[in-house]
Amino acid sequence: MLRMAIELCIAWLIIAICVCMILRGDQIDRNDQVRYCLAMTFVVSLLMAFRTLGLDIVGYERLYPNEFCGYWASHDFWSGLSQLSRQQYEPIHYLIAFFTGPNGFPIYLAIMAFFPQAVVCFISSTRNNPIYYYCSFLLMYLFQFDVTRQFFATGFYLLSLLPKSVLISVFVSFGIGLAHYGTLATPLAVALKKKRMSQVGILALGLSAIIAVYFITHSNILGMLAPNSAYFQVRSSAYEIGSVWSDSLLKTIEIFFYPVSSLLFFLFFYRKDENINEDRMLGIAWNLNILSYVFFFALLLGAQNDVLAYRYHVMISACSFLLLGDYFDRNQDKEYKVTGIAYLVLIDVVHTLYYLSMYLG
Repeated sequence: MLRMAIELCIAWLIIAICVCMILRGDQIDRNDQVRYCLAMTFVVSLLMAFRTLGLDIVGYERLYPNEFCGYWASHDFWSGLSQLSRQQYEPIHYLIAFFTGPNGFPIYLAIMAFFPQAVVCFISSTRNNPIYYYCSFLLMYLFQFDVTRQFFATGFYLLSLLPKSVLISVFVSFGIGLAHYGTLATPLAVALKKKRMSQVGILALGLSAIIAVYFITHSNILGMLAPNSAYFQVRSSAYEIGSVWSDSLLKTIEIFFYPVSSLLFFLFFYRKDENINEDRMLGIAWNLNILSYVFFFALLLGAQNDVLAYRYHVMISACSFLLLGDYFDRNQDKEYKVTGIAYLVLIDVVHTLYYLSMYLG
């Protein structure tokens, strides 16, 4: 209990530092901002390596020695490589476990935390005020470090934003499959990242997606196409397709608050000026943010699974830190900054309350 309290205090100390950075961002030299982003990337990754707080952390503590490292106990490296695709979990985690060793769980956690942050740090360093972008991501995703494999997968997703070629972007995004089978649909969003869809196009895509998801999940089309695939086995064993929605009020709030609040924030507070079309990265972020809601409602209504819907929305809207960073960049007045900060901190408050209810309950 004491350690949980200490770790929560550290998390909120990080939140407080990010808030201060955003408030004082225009007063900090740009080169210093990049240095602060790099320093925080290393510090946060180190802190995450030794955490015990996290709803999934106990499961990963068992998974690491029993599945990832345990696998190599019966295989040498070269023969083991040929068998990786047949394992229940994703290949990259077995490989990391091989190189970090049976006692390397903290190193594994550090790598999981570092890679997505490093990509965000690099993307942020290309902006006018990097600190706005990096701190926005950290405030939005600080409690998402817990979903370890999915959070690591967001690193590949964000990396796919960098190439100008859509083909290369889609190729890079398939790295997601090495990190989390459950997010393999996201390359579809990457393929559409440059498309300027009309409202009618978005509606048509959304309705088509809902119908497609319904038939895929409820008719077990994936099971017929690839009954022995690792992805299908993991998906069918980990989630009940057509599962009831959250049976806990707090869990319902925790799952739906981020998608609903982000939609409302971007509709009412983010002013989509001409720069959204002139700035390539912002244009991509805006398109992918719209697509995240298409995926969210398609899975929510088609598969009737709130957990999967939330997972895909959080995954695909990872690039929304660019829009929030741009919001702070273009609105230097304190009142605008306070509005954006209040929204981001509220996300962390909801996650914290959910953590407390789980641990204390």
